[in-house]
Amino acid sequence: MSILYPVFALVALTAITLFRLAFARVRAIREGRASLRYFATYQDGREPDETRVLARHYDNLFQAPLLFYVAALVILITHRETAVTVGLAWAYVALRVVHTAIHTTTNDVPWRFRVFAASWLVLVLLWGVLAFATLS
Repeated sequence: MSILYPVFALVALTAITLFRLAFARVRAIREGRASLRYFATYQDGREPDETRVLARHYDNLFQAPLLFYVAALVILITHRETAVTVGLAWAYVALRVVHTAIHTTTNDVPWRFRVFAASWLVLVLLWGVLAFATLS
């Protein structure tokens, strides 16, 4: 049971989101809903909603998940891998997958917020377990 597997899964989710964004932008340009010039400077036009949501979500995958990656590295380096830390890591990744699904499809804001808040709770618990294990 390795803490690295949920890390790899979150990296895969980020890569999938990037590919979805790239394909959506190419499609928007080909369909005339956006111009190549707009994407050169992010001016002179408006980004279609589909690509804007994907871009915002891709950016989001480099915010709170950064704390997850750091926690996973600390767990790995300090040999604190336990069923609890790995389970919390998988729970965090699962919630981020659900958050991605909601944000990039229905974009139901109340549900998106609930899942986002739950992912933060799991992340705080992961750091709490790590801090407790390190300090004891």
